[in-house]
Amino acid sequence: MVKTVKSKFIILVLTIVVLGTGLPTLFLLSQLKENFTERSFDMLDVTLDVVTNSIVFSIKGGVNNNLQEIIDGVAKNKKLNVVRIIIPSSIILYSSIESENGLPLEEVAADHANIITESSFRTRDFEIKENDNYIAIHTLLNEKYCQNCHQGKGRILAYLSVNTKETTAEKFFYTGIFHTFFLGLAIFLLILFSLYISYNKLINNPLKKVINGLDEVGDGNLEISLQVDNDDEFGIINNHFNNMVKSMKTAKEKIEELSFSELEHTDKLATIGQLTAEISHEINNPTAIIMSRADYLMMEADDNQYLKKYSEDFNAIYSQTEKISAITKNVLKYSRKLPQKFTKVDLKESIKSALTILKLKIQKKGIAVSENYSENTYVLGNSIQLEQVVINILHNAVDAMDVGGKIDIKIVEGNNNLVLGLSDNGHGMDAETKEKIFAPFFTTKPENVGTGLGMFIIERICKNHNAKITFESELGVGTTFNIHFNKFEENA
Repeated sequence: MVKTVKSKFIILVLTIVVLGTGLPTLFLLSQLKENFTERSFDMLDVTLDVVTNSIVFSIKGGVNNNLQEIIDGVAKNKKLNVVRIIIPSSIILYSSIESENGLPLEEVAADHANIITESSFRTRDFEIKENDNYIAIHTLLNEKYCQNCHQGKGRILAYLSVNTKETTAEKFFYTGIFHTFFLGLAIFLLILFSLYISYNKLINNPLKKVINGLDEVGDGNLEISLQVDNDDEFGIINNHFNNMVKSMKTAKEKIEELSFSELEHTDKLATIGQLTAEISHEINNPTAIIMSRADYLMMEADDNQYLKKYSEDFNAIYSQTEKISAITKNVLKYSRKLPQKFTKVDLKESIKSALTILKLKIQKKGIAVSENYSENTYVLGNSIQLEQVVINILHNAVDAMDVGGKIDIKIVEGNNNLVLGLSDNGHGMDAETKEKIFAPFFTTKPENVGTGLGMFIIERICKNHNAKITFESELGVGTTFNIHFNKFEENA
């Protein structure tokens, strides 16, 4: 089976050449051969008429001994080969080759004998023999004017046989057919060779270069460049290929640079997170001591009049230290790598925990937070991951608001789901930001402030929880995120 484009192309072109030139040539040669044959038959027909009329004229005149002279005279035509008169017993009576007179026809022309046998009662017959010579047989019947000498000798007196030679035109024609065949074969091979060379030079070799270039690119070699020698189609393809490789190389360099930068930044964040966890752990010890001492002083103040006037201060120290302890515990809880098991999780508690972590940042901007929860707030999930989702969204909301903003948090119960809604009245998002919001490493924050991974991680966590996250945002109005969770089923 032909599979390559080169083979298909060459076969198609050769087929067109053969059908377009070979068939018309064969038809023309066939027509010329029929014309030559028809012309030869016409000439033989005329010759037979001349000889027959001469014989009839001689018989009617009572002169039978001049038949040899008539045959010899007719045979002087250089286009005739042999003229014979043959009696029914296949004996040559007269011949333009006098040595044949009296000889059986089979000895000198066996092919004539077959024709005579087959043409017994046909007046005239023509046949083509070897070397494209023509034989014509005319039956001489025993007519009334022949009865004086040939009464009782049957219906057929003899056969007149005329054999023609090839004319110069016929020789040239048949030689020409032979030459035409080999010339056509030579032209066919020349066209085949020319097509092969031309296809290789103009199509196959440039195409191989492009394919090899693509293979090199596939193997990661972006230093390759194809030479552009011409302004033809392959020149355009090579130029586009080079531009494509340059673009890929530039994109790869940017990606590597960005990846390195982001990995470096992520590593820094991981280090900071680890340090924060360690610092929080270390802070817990002195805060525990402060709380215990404050608690002791509060107890002493109940009995000691001197210390009693400081009771309010001791309470303030204790409560604020307790807040510090709660914050550090939440930091440790958030930074700890816990097994990601799915259990019954109270979304409301995850929100409360996230608000505690972000409380100082929220208070600093004077942002009001409103909470509205349905009776059922339980889902199947991972509490740490769900806290991370709420923290990231609220963190972005706080960054997107000026002082005195507002955040609305609600959980709405549906038939089979719970919808967590987080809304802010911040700056909102433009069309480009909304299109790329879940793309990794995309951020609108200043350089070295955001990693661009927060919303990407949120989307991945939602997918991990079979939850659907949607959002609406308008510039100057604010943003609302809705996360649709499946409700927790006790028997699930």
